[in-house]
Amino acid sequence: MKIPLFRPYSSSSLPMEIKRVIESGHWTGGREVSEVENILAETFNFPNFTCTSSATSAFEILIDTFYPDSKVNIVVPVNTFAATAEVPRRLGHKVIFCDVDVKTGMIDIASLKLILNSHKVDCVIPVSIGGHLYDREKLKELKQSYGFDIIEDLAQLIYKDCFDHFVDAAFFSFYPNKILSSPDGGGFVLSDESKLEDLRKVRLHGIKRISPIEYDIECLGRKANMTDLSAVILKDQIYALDEKIKRRQSRVVRYQNLLKDIPQISCLDHSENIISSLFVIHAKNRKELQIHMADNGVQTSIHFKPLHLHSYWKKDELVFSGAESYYSTSLSLPFYETLEDNEISYIVELIAKFYSN
Repeated sequence: MKIPLFRPYSSSSLPMEIKRVIESGHWTGGREVSEVENILAETFNFPNFTCTSSATSAFEILIDTFYPDSKVNIVVPVNTFAATAEVPRRLGHKVIFCDVDVKTGMIDIASLKLILNSHKVDCVIPVSIGGHLYDREKLKELKQSYGFDIIEDLAQLIYKDCFDHFVDAAFFSFYPNKILSSPDGGGFVLSDESKLEDLRKVRLHGIKRISPIEYDIECLGRKANMTDLSAVILKDQIYALDEKIKRRQSRVVRYQNLLKDIPQISCLDHSENIISSLFVIHAKNRKELQIHMADNGVQTSIHFKPLHLHSYWKKDELVFSGAESYYSTSLSLPFYETLEDNEISYIVELIAKFYSN
């Protein structure tokens, strides 16, 4: 049996919707993007929503707009995807890595306090993993004391009211392996809506439409707009969201029930209010288990290999014990709404067989 790590969802009506957009001639620059922005704002109670070509481009726009004229110190948890540190570094800012909680893999507040007491920190980028929210309340308390900005990396988390107005901004991902997916795409929300018009102009070369036949370039922008084809696929995902969530929650329950009797495995807590985008386990002999799963047709992954262990960042010669411990045992199993009961049974049987041997 071959089981991929993720399998994108699409409804039976999606091919007709894609055909409609293709035949309209407006593959980009049409009305689909503004429509999906309105749907996202209404569905998730966002104060605003701006779609972009990717989560990375959304993050670039936020950092560039928040800090246009100065180079600042930005704290990033070391357990994250490349873009979270890559964007501020590429834009010339100083990236300060922070250790993470050994159980959740998300930003460790005690480690952050040490950084805040020894550095001037302008911005913190907390990362939510697998649908779990980092310790937002404690970070908000530190924000009040130290005065830094918070730009949330919510690439793996989206649910109603997930944005907190005390946070300055957040960015999201609609990559094919996310709960809401498209060929590629992302977006951002802001607590200060007075900045919204300026940031929306940036995503398409700083252009403001004056009339049907004329536009003006009002600022230095970039090419980061979402296409109409991506938007119509994203709308299809949103309309199916309630059913997708129910199905994912049932997949969590099945995994937990089948894994509970394997003592070498522990699972992260998945309460009812968590909309899981990943199913992460902690496993003894993780590396060997991952090879065993691959040899038997099951694709798995790790979220993430800590950035300081990658070649580019190794030159900084940093050590983060929490992240390294989390990395040594964590494993993401196949997880999506179309994952069948027999596929989960096969995955767990492989895990049990590995440890029995």
